[in-house]
Amino acid sequence: MALNKPSSATLEAKHHFLERCHQNNRPKFSLLITGKSAVGKSSLVNALVGKQVAEGRRDKADKVIAYDVEDIEGVIVRVWDSLGLIADDDDDEGDAGNVEECVAKIEIEITEELDVVILCLKMDDKRFHREDKDTFKILTEKFGKELWKNAVIALTFANKVEDPAGGDRKDYFEQDLANWREAIHLFLSNTLKLDPELMQSLPIVPTGYYRPLSVLPNGGNWLSELWIACYKVARNSTPFRLNRLKKDEEQPHWFLKKAWKTFKEYCFRKVSILGLFFIIFGVSQIFLNWRNNQHNRRAEM
Repeated sequence: MALNKPSSATLEAKHHFLERCHQNNRPKFSLLITGKSAVGKSSLVNALVGKQVAEGRRDKADKVIAYDVEDIEGVIVRVWDSLGLIADDDDDEGDAGNVEECVAKIEIEITEELDVVILCLKMDDKRFHREDKDTFKILTEKFGKELWKNAVIALTFANKVEDPAGGDRKDYFEQDLANWREAIHLFLSNTLKLDPELMQSLPIVPTGYYRPLSVLPNGGNWLSELWIACYKVARNSTPFRLNRLKKDEEQPHWFLKKAWKTFKEYCFRKVSILGLFFIIFGVSQIFLNWRNNQHNRRAEM
C-alpha cells in the first residue's frame, strides 16, 4: 500500500540529498532508525521509504532490516530499521532480548558507512522514560559520543498529542515540544556529558505516525522537516561505521588526529581570509597608482 504523494517541500529536501551524494561521488545515502521497541520505528521507515514496507516486526523482532528507496538519479537512499533495543510493556515489535546482544547485532549486521542515525522517542509518552534514557546511554557507551554528531532525534506519535483538558491544541503542542527539548538537553548534558555546542546543533523533530504525511498540530510538514534535518546533519558531519566509532576514540593517537584536523581547518580559514585581504590590498594599490598617474599627467599638461 503506497503512502500519500510527497509534498513539494519533501521532494525538495530529497533533492538536497541527491546533490550532496553527487558532489561527494557517493552512490548511496544510509540512515539508521533505532530506539526501544514499540516506539514507532517501522512507521517512520514506511514514511521515509515512501511505501508500506515495514508492517510489523513480530516475526523479525531479532533482525536488522534494510529498505532501499527507489533509485533516484543514480543515488540509492537506504533506510536501516533496527530491532528494538529495550522491550516495552506495550511492545508491538517483539521482545528484543538482551540489550547488549541487540546492540552487538546492529554493529555486526551494519558494516557499511552510515550518514545519519535517527533515535526515536514517543512524544505522546509525556515524559522521558528510564528505558529511553538507558537506550541512549547504552548506544553512547557502545559507539562513543562521536555518534551524536550524526544524530537526529525523532519524537514519534506527534500527531496524537493533544491537550487532555481540551485546550488549544497548537499551544499545547508547542509547550509539550519545548518541555521535551529541555528534558533531552538536560539528560545529554548531565548524564552523557555531551558538548554544549553539539547539543545545540542536535535536531529534535516531531514526527507523525497514524497519518504519516499529515501536518502536525502546529501546522508543520514533519516529513519534509525530517528530511531537511537529516540533510543538515549529514552536511556538517562525515559518514561513519559503527564498528569504528568507539575504537577510533580509544586509540591513543585519536585525539592528536582530531586536533590536527581542527588545526588544518582553522589554518585554511585563516589563510583564505589572509589571501582575500592581500587581494583587496593589491587591487587598492593598483587603483591608487592609476589615480596618481592620471593626476600627474594632468599636472604636466
